[in-house]
Amino acid sequence: MSGLSEVMKVTTVARRELDQRWAVLGAAAALGLAPVVASAFWPSLRVHARTLGVAEFFVAQAIASFVGLWLVGDDLASGRMGWYFSRPLSGFAIWAGKLGGAGLLAIAATLVMALPTLVLAQPVESPLLGTPLGDGGFVVCPLLFVGAGAVGGIVARGRTRWLALDLACVVALGPLMVWAGERPHAPGDAYGITVLLVFTGAFLSASAAGVIVGRADARRAHAAASLTLWGIFVPGAVALCVSLL
Repeated sequence: MSGLSEVMKVTTVARRELDQRWAVLGAAAALGLAPVVASAFWPSLRVHARTLGVAEFFVAQAIASFVGLWLVGDDLASGRMGWYFSRPLSGFAIWAGKLGGAGLLAIAATLVMALPTLVLAQPVESPLLGTPLGDGGFVVCPLLFVGAGAVGGIVARGRTRWLALDLACVVALGPLMVWAGERPHAPGDAYGITVLLVFTGAFLSASAAGVIVGRADARRAHAAASLTLWGIFVPGAVALCVSLL
């Protein structure tokens, strides 16, 4: 019974997020249909339909990151996170509901923005998008950017001394990741899949720590998110680079 109760609480929080941000999906649908409608009047645009579809995909990820940016950080800054924890809600239910609702919205926005143009552009038997996970990128990439936005919002709103750790890790890991990215890789190989999944898991885990451990305290949320994020990224990056030597 307690498990079912937790699921109901997660669903309630997720529904609240969807109710607050439903206009994002309407705007995404309008943006997704614009190239299709335009190609009906100017058939020459069909030649560039795939390029437009890929562009729409990346715009959808930008939207996902902005949704994530205000998801936790804004509630911490305004004090609304304290309101959530004053209710009979666990930290997990709050995080899972907020990230779940925003994730569903981001996935739906990605589909309605990119799919119409991509389907218009290429044969049914061809893969729609060249992400490391193929068409699975329509699910994983939005979750990645929502999670990244959520962590970015916690960091931006926290403005604590933990920012020094964030900057130090970025400076240290940046050259390693650039070097690894320049190594020869085949499309869809283990490197691309591993990087995408590790980044997604790291950002989602860090956002979870920020909510569950940090609760309504911005400083503690920043510390929990940063320690979790870099606790995954640092050993992961080192292991990846060693494997490429």
